[in-house]
Amino acid sequence: MVLKVNNLTFDKDSSYDLRIKSLKVKDKQIVSVICEDNFYKKTLFDILSEKEKKYDGEIFFDNINLSKYEKKYKNIIFVDNVSGIFNSLTVLENLNIVAQKLERYIKQKRLKLVKELMPELFKNKHIYGYKLDVTEKILINLSRIILVNPKISIIKDPTSGFYPLLADRILEIIKYINKLDISFLILTKKIDSALKISDWLYILEDGKIVSQGDKDAFIKFGYK
Repeated sequence: MVLKVNNLTFDKDSSYDLRIKSLKVKDKQIVSVICEDNFYKKTLFDILSEKEKKYDGEIFFDNINLSKYEKKYKNIIFVDNVSGIFNSLTVLENLNIVAQKLERYIKQKRLKLVKELMPELFKNKHIYGYKLDVTEKILINLSRIILVNPKISIIKDPTSGFYPLLADRILEIIKYINKLDISFLILTKKIDSALKISDWLYILEDGKIVSQGDKDAFIKFGYK
């Protein structure tokens, strides 16, 4: 089990209570949490990324209990749509900053894969971050997953704000990266996108998981 959440609770006030009894991501699996409310989506993302630490419950990454782990768990990468791009760095520098500790051979091999998958990044490799459009920014963030090669990536709103063709391309890239044995937890409000790539889905409403199942089960009950 790459990610396991047990009895997670977070109380902001009487109007916003997060209560997740159980949430799991297995090895090499793509799991989506469908949530219309940005507060719950952001809160869950912040808790998992350890930005928000005032919660009760247990979170296990690769069987490591975060609440009892003094160091920051490293075998994971978080992507929040197009956030996290360094505006003062070029495209290539944005990629190299996450790959700087890799052995030369491994770094070159992974950069070659990124170039084959997203060639436009290398056509604009000397463009600074503040000049990039949202397409190039999301592609940089997806490239970082390939370069870091974590056990799991947690992505919030990977297709939000993008036109359909680009959204479909992003989903195809995620599917490709998943074949590199990288698991995904996707937090999104778009169930139509999630159904295209997910092995398992959770529906989060009013801070609680109200439904879960594989994509075939959701399609059978009329989701599309």
